[in-house]
Amino acid sequence: MRVVLHVGLPKTGTTAIQRTLAANRPVLAAQGILYPASLGRVYHWKLAALALQDPLAPWAGATARTDGLEGGPDAILHALQDEIAQVRPNILLISSEHLTSRLQFPTDYENLRTLLAAIDAQTEALIYLRPIADYAAASYTESVKNGRHTPFHVSDVLQNPDRYDYNRVIRRWEDTLHSVTIRVFDRRRFPDGNVINDFLDALGIHGITPSTDAENISPDAVGIEVFRRLNAVNVARRGPLLRRAILSDIVSLNAGPKFGLSKSDAATINQCYARGIEALHSRYDNGIDWKSLTCDSEEVTVTEVDVIDRLLALIQRLAFKELPPGKTPK
Repeated sequence: MRVVLHVGLPKTGTTAIQRTLAANRPVLAAQGILYPASLGRVYHWKLAALALQDPLAPWAGATARTDGLEGGPDAILHALQDEIAQVRPNILLISSEHLTSRLQFPTDYENLRTLLAAIDAQTEALIYLRPIADYAAASYTESVKNGRHTPFHVSDVLQNPDRYDYNRVIRRWEDTLHSVTIRVFDRRRFPDGNVINDFLDALGIHGITPSTDAENISPDAVGIEVFRRLNAVNVARRGPLLRRAILSDIVSLNAGPKFGLSKSDAATINQCYARGIEALHSRYDNGIDWKSLTCDSEEVTVTEVDVIDRLLALIQRLAFKELPPGKTPK
């Protein structure tokens, strides 16, 4: 049995891929592929949670929970082995970007290796790398969606090599698993511009159509600046339900490109991590366009007028939502 761990990176279409896989478990099983439910209904957060040295640490994020982990590793692995025995797959497919973004220490990766040893099969990692400047911009957007209220600063990236030094990221997986497959997150080169199709093609999966609701849509550049300022006055940080509701309204007003770094910030980041890309290139000479990983992001300028206009549109939308049918605001 071949075991494939899809480990991200975060912000490379992982949510869309996972939703599609979870919605098509019977189709996958018919092709000899098990996407197990025992490790998580949509994405396999339980494997990351079990591997963490400290599952309740601040960086654990969504894995910082105990519900669903009753019985510990033995119970969860037993449930996984039951699924394997029932489906008898050729491929066991596990997907969780938390395996890259949450695991911090050598002990975490050693714990993961021990957990996977119970499956008794060679395990390989499949990982998408995104142009570093784009990855930094997308990570900033995600942090604002989760409550951040400070503006982007290039030091956020320069001081976090565990996340942005791709050579360091891949080295961890080379030291943990039998092999690593790298793909570049580039919509221009994906079949129909869709990462889900690229992922399915990479594993030889057929007969699955990506669902239209699979994509995790984020606010545009103006919307993310509006939301950041709402975070600053604590409006959007009063609970996940209110945050999601406001985000939904902001996304509905999208009218422009996503947040992008300035050319100077992108150049500084690319220069900082270029040596890591060169090191990867020396080990993986497989047709990857390595230069694309250090290209500029699309710089987007947001003015105060843009922010005020979007805030007024948001207020108007919220006002209409609160009115009874047939009424208009005075």
